[in-house]
Amino acid sequence: MAHCKDCGQAVGADDKFCKSCGSRMSGSAVEPKEPEGPSTAELITYPCAYCDGTGEVDVGEVISVFETCPVCEGACQVRVPADYVQCRACDGTGKEDLGEIITVLEPCGRCKGTGWAPPPPVHRLSWEQKPMDAYLPE
Repeated sequence: MAHCKDCGQAVGADDKFCKSCGSRMSGSAVEPKEPEGPSTAELITYPCAYCDGTGEVDVGEVISVFETCPVCEGACQVRVPADYVQCRACDGTGKEDLGEIITVLEPCGRCKGTGWAPPPPVHRLSWEQKPMDAYLPE
């Protein structure tokens, strides 16, 4: 049985990813996840939006029960690419309410709880498309 290079957890020989930290396996050992998008030099550190920079979240329904934040893993900060903007889906809170009757907060699906998401795509007109003004009578 191999062990993860990042977190040290035991990983099965047939596992493609570490179940604890998500690192990808390479052969019989686990290597860190490759960063998506820009290099680490282009990352900016922000306070974690999901836990408000405390490193803990209240998971209790009636009585307050605190657990380590699943987004920042207790670090109180997150690193995101420099070109990311405040998430429109959660308004930068990092939280998404999945409850129908009671409030059930989970990390936002778009920003993964960081409060920051990729900028929306810029739509440009191609040479075949014309602006709406071109169809108006003169």
